Amino acid sequence: MKVVVFAQEPLAGKPAQVYNANFLHGPFGFRKGDLNCDGLADFGDINPFVLALTNPAAYAVQFPNCDIMTGDINEDGFVDFGDINPFVRLLTNP
Repeated sequence: MKVVVFAQEPLAGKPAQVYNANFLHGPFGFRKGDLNCDGLADFGDINPFVLALTNPAAYAVQFPNCDIMTGDINEDGFVDFGDINPFVRLLTNP
């Protein structure tokens, strides 16, 4: 997901002036590898990661406020077995 963010000051009768613009890439508010959404990518994320890999629907039920895409460690657009080795590296080499 890509979002364009900008700040502007509305000016009555004139075009608004854009002060800052930037592209942001999601997921937003979540740290890569943080599958239990506690703000950390650590050993507490192993079981949620395995659940996300093996049963995405059950993961969504157990972690309804989490973004499963935090498990897309290799950034190929999928949470799959290709993320296992990068996930292990993430946990062992923060």
